[in-house]
Amino acid sequence: VNGNGYGFYNSSYGENPDQVYAIGLCRGDVTVDNCRGCLSNATQRLTQDCPNQKEAFGVIEQCTLRYSNRSIYGAMETFPALMWYNPQNVTSDVDGFFQELKTLLEDLRGQAAGNGSLRKFAAETATAINFQTIYGLAQCTPDLTEQVCSDCLGSSLADIPKYFQGMQGAVISKPSCNVSMRPIASLTLQLSDHCRLLRRHCLVLLPCQPVQEDRRVTDLRLSSLLLCQLLFMLYSSAFV
Repeated sequence: VNGNGYGFYNSSYGENPDQVYAIGLCRGDVTVDNCRGCLSNATQRLTQDCPNQKEAFGVIEQCTLRYSNRSIYGAMETFPALMWYNPQNVTSDVDGFFQELKTLLEDLRGQAAGNGSLRKFAAETATAINFQTIYGLAQCTPDLTEQVCSDCLGSSLADIPKYFQGMQGAVISKPSCNVSMRPIASLTLQLSDHCRLLRRHCLVLLPCQPVQEDRRVTDLRLSSLLLCQLLFMLYSSAFV
């Protein structure tokens, strides 16, 4: 298991065709203890809910965990996208609010992508015209290049006006990057309708990607034992 000391872990286990790869990423603003607890929870949930899937992507508020039977290190993945939103709408100067938000998130996008290979994370606050203090966050898995990280975050920023126009806060979590914006005074978030439409991707905030059934390759499904061994190794490395 490779851990970079900044909440990013990657590993592989087994041999082809029964090889599994895993990546774990903790949010850049959480403590070491919270990172460990989140990865522990994610490991337990993925082994319970997705024991025989070839690919799975799990999201908890403070971390993400994914595994696959293909190499995923250094490769951008933007699907599935899990989205949460603040149910309260902006009540005044919506255009001013979103202009301030756009400026904040574009700045964070550049900062996060431009950081080094250990930690691609940035977070700042800004005061909107309606005097709300907005907390913004942008993060990529640090195995991505600067341009690829910027592209991933850009895809999430493009989702905001599509799904969250007029809303006070949102979180968009993708396998390779995360974007968050929320008022400091209100951190209540719930699953978006867009996410609910993808129910098979949004199972208890830890969705399993669907496996395309193929009778000729059913033996390529990951065994529960193999998966448990890899995820246990990944989780254990967080305590080193």
